[in-house]
Amino acid sequence: MSMKVSIVPGCVGCGLCISLCPQVFQFGPLETAQVVQQPSCRDRQEVEDAAAQCPVGVIRVEENPAAPDPRTPL
Repeated sequence: MSMKVSIVPGCVGCGLCISLCPQVFQFGPLETAQVVQQPSCRDRQEVEDAAAQCPVGVIRVEENPAAPDPRTPL
């Protein structure tokens, strides 16, 4: 199952998520983190770690049931 990641207001710009998963998170113009690409299946653990370790808890991870599960045969 795929996932959707977002960052709600309140990021303090510590960079932890960027160091854990730079393919998904980067600094935006205000020096706070932003999602630059939705995660692939390979990024799942790093994204979950970033959300769990975020010091201000602003990373939201949702399962995306609308997207097809790549493990499900057609």
